[in-house]
Formats: sequence, structure tokens, C-alpha cells
Amino acid sequence: MQDTSRIIVVGASAGGVAALLRVVPHLSPTIAAPILLVLHIGAHRSQLAELLDARGPLHAITAEHGALPQPGTIHIAPPDLHLTLEGGRMQLHCGPKEHHARPAINPLFRSAALDYGPRVVGVVMTGAMDDGTEGLQAIKACGGTAVVQDPDDAAEPAMPRSALANVEVDHVLRLDAIAGALNALSRPLKSLPPITTPQWLPAEHAISLAASEAQRLATSGSVSGPMCPRCGGVLLETDEAYPAGVLCHTGHAFGAAHSP
Repeated sequence: MQDTSRIIVVGASAGGVAALLRVVPHLSPTIAAPILLVLHIGAHRSQLAELLDARGPLHAITAEHGALPQPGTIHIAPPDLHLTLEGGRMQLHCGPKEHHARPAINPLFRSAALDYGPRVVGVVMTGAMDDGTEGLQAIKACGGTAVVQDPDDAAEPAMPRSALANVEVDHVLRLDAIAGALNALSRPLKSLPPITTPQWLPAEHAISLAASEAQRLATSGSVSGPMCPRCGGVLLETDEAYPAGVLCHTGHAFGAAHSP
């Protein structure tokens, strides 16, 4: 029997704490899907789990390596670690930063698309730059659902605007409508549509988890002139990913609008 249960993945950056504190209290205590959340907190100590848990009605905790996501629980990426999914379990990685961030949104979204296909609901909220755009495109390419905060309602509209410019989004919502939409979208699907995973997605995900240099050079793109500002590595212009950007040979990623 096919598993039609859903999972919700959420990404936010600047302005995200205030936005989440407005959304979380209105989530249903019986919401049918787990929620995995990435906020650009960097390496700094975070009390986000405690803040969201206190707002209720859902239990909010820091994600644990190897644990199964639980319905009715918000699992939050810890400081300085990427949160991904593999085989239905959460994984924590100290991989290269993406869009100058670790944890970053794209690694979670890409892995969710690969692991859950059409059962994923991806949410991009307030934030600067364009993290989450490629990940949301991966979710859509695998049959999932894309939700974006209305840029006019966001403290920092750049991330929502980037997603809207590059992804065929299903729902554009103001903050006061996001919780209700997620309550409805958390319900299991009636059936699973046939989906073909795009060829670029597994390669991009492997890069974000620091796959071997040989594989990266062979699959990611052509060598470009500048050097990575973080590690001095070779920069590669990505061919398949959309929107286009650059990656260094150790895995650091930059969107086209914010490339070195």
C-alpha cells in the first residue's frame, strides 16, 4: 500500500522569527504532517525551539540526527548544521554553506523532494537573497506543492520574490493565511501521481553533502575563472540547476544574483 502521508518543509531568514511566532499559534494541534524548519541562524546559539514550543499548540524541538519526523511536531535545524532527509529520517550535516548559510534551506528542500516526491509541501517565507528558490523548484519538479509568503507581507521580500520569479507556485499567502493553508495541505493525498525525478536533482543534492571532488567536477558544470571567496576553491558554473548559479569544488554554493 502506498504511503500518502505528507511532510511540510519551511524556510525563512531575516524577519523569520517574528513571522513564525505569528503563524505557529494558528497551526492545528492535530495537524497530520511533520514540519521541518530551517531558519538562517548560522552558528549562533538559538532558542527558536523554545520560543515556538511556548507559542503552541505544536511541540517544537531541535532536530536529531537519525530521528523520524513526527506528525504534530516542528523539527528545527540546529545551529551550523544542514538538516536533510534520507530514507524518511532526519540527517544533520556540517557540509559547505549555501547562500552563505548553514543551516540552509535548499539542502532540506532538495532532500525532501527526493525522499517524499509529491508528498512534500514546501514553504518559503521572509528573507534576503534567494535561498529556497532552487529547493522549491526541486519540490515542484517532483510533484510537490509550493507555498510562498506574499512579498508585500514579508519583512524581507527578496526570498519570496525570487521564488515567485523562478517557480510555478501553488499558493501565495499573507502570514495570517499560511497556518490555515498548512492545516489543510497536511492531510494525506488520495493517491500518488507518477513522477520522474529530474536528472539534475540527485547531483545537486550530492554536491550539497560534499560528494567526491571527481563526481562534482564531472557532473556539476564548467570551470569558471574566479575563485571561491570562502575557501579559494575552483568555481563551477552550474548547467542544470535553475536559477543558474555557481558552486565551488568543495560545495559552497551561491545564487546567480549573489555570485562572487
